[in-house]
Amino acid sequence: MKKIQLIVADLLPPPDWAGELLAGLALPALEALLARGARADGTSTTLEAALCRAYGVSGGEPVAAVTAQADGLSQDGYWLRADPVHFLLQRDKIVALPTGGLASGEAAALVASLNQHFSADGLTFHAPHPQRWYLRLEAVPGLVTTPLSQVYGRDIRHLLPHGEDTLRWHRLTNEIQMLLHQHPVNEALEARGLRAVNGVWLWGGGVAGVALSQSFQSVCTDDALAGQFAQLAGLTDHAWPERWQPVEGAQLLVYGGLGEALQAGDWQAWRARIQSLERGYAQPLLAALRRGELARLEIKVLGSGGTASSHTLTPAAAWKLWRRGGLGRTVR
Repeated sequence: MKKIQLIVADLLPPPDWAGELLAGLALPALEALLARGARADGTSTTLEAALCRAYGVSGGEPVAAVTAQADGLSQDGYWLRADPVHFLLQRDKIVALPTGGLASGEAAALVASLNQHFSADGLTFHAPHPQRWYLRLEAVPGLVTTPLSQVYGRDIRHLLPHGEDTLRWHRLTNEIQMLLHQHPVNEALEARGLRAVNGVWLWGGGVAGVALSQSFQSVCTDDALAGQFAQLAGLTDHAWPERWQPVEGAQLLVYGGLGEALQAGDWQAWRARIQSLERGYAQPLLAALRRGELARLEIKVLGSGGTASSHTLTPAAAWKLWRRGGLGRTVR
């Protein structure tokens, strides 16, 4: 019998929205899995942390070092993600928004300007992908960062990088904003009705050469970050099918579609996707447990705002019919 780990980001919506998002949804298999599994709280608070734990990464969450290598950046040193963002002033707060539609050539032009400006400071920016930018450093900075996935749509002032080098990095990010503000690429983006790239978000720092364990034989995911972890670990990476497909050996399933819908503020898409998760994954996984075809199913539930829980099921647990629950009660 095989073992499966399922990681679902933003399965639990923010409490203020939960009632509206969950109203009228019928999710019996998903709720049964969550109610009947042995629960542990707070094992991982973000998708980035959950992936690092799944691959046995120690010493923090060096996501940038992992994805840089997957993106073909093989130099030694310390890597930070420096992803392009749009900062928007809203009354008494500043929020970070995604920058869609940026072409590879436009990203290269923006990064070239950054490298020219900061060459004397020993900073080197890279853009192997329009939405994945990097900053390479020779030394480890005294910096604590927040993953970009936890920043979108929120007031950034309490999420900015901080630590021993706080003042230096705040000055640097301000310089970057001023440099990008009048860049011709941004004028072209705005002419196409797209958001300008008026800043970068630094996060996920780590030293090159991160080793990933191979606890799974295959990975199935719709998430680019999870796919890069699988790539670096040398695992077979399958696209996310409409319905769960059993494979040989231990399997890691990572679903990020709910988080994408929440970030876009698309409540209808979130409801449609969680119903698809119910039909295509929760129902067949519960049935497989009951038939004894799975030895162990671990579901890692990552909620908005940093909540997290882990639910571990065996075939016997799947038949504990007296255990009932609901996503609404789980949110509270």
